[in-house]
Amino acid sequence: MAHRHNLTLELATPTGRIVDNVEVAGVEIPGLLGEIGILPDHEPFCGPVAEGVVRFVEDGADRRIAVGRGFYEVDDHGLVRVLVDRACDAADVDAASVRSALADLAGERGEGAARDEAYLRAQLRAAGAAGGD
Repeated sequence: MAHRHNLTLELATPTGRIVDNVEVAGVEIPGLLGEIGILPDHEPFCGPVAEGVVRFVEDGADRRIAVGRGFYEVDDHGLVRVLVDRACDAADVDAASVRSALADLAGERGEGAARDEAYLRAQLRAAGAAGGD
């Protein structure tokens, strides 16, 4: 098998594609046990995506996308598919609105509230805003 220099990345939610067939040198995906870095010629496999930030470089610019839970797949042709329940590009994050939503969640209990909080904090991390720790 010939060595690949790039991967093809797709990232989609139930409402549509956020990233559509973008050539990347590598991608970092948040997993349940930490982040996984995927480079060209990675073995095919799949795994779960946790709330966090998907990172990659597109046309020389860093891209960060906050994602909810889902799954990723790496195929034997260098295609990486990331399928998540929700996603937000860092450029679209309104930090004030996110902080307000986090304040509204304060004191909420349960798995749904914890997942919402994790996703909101991922948006702040993606945007490089304070409060995403």
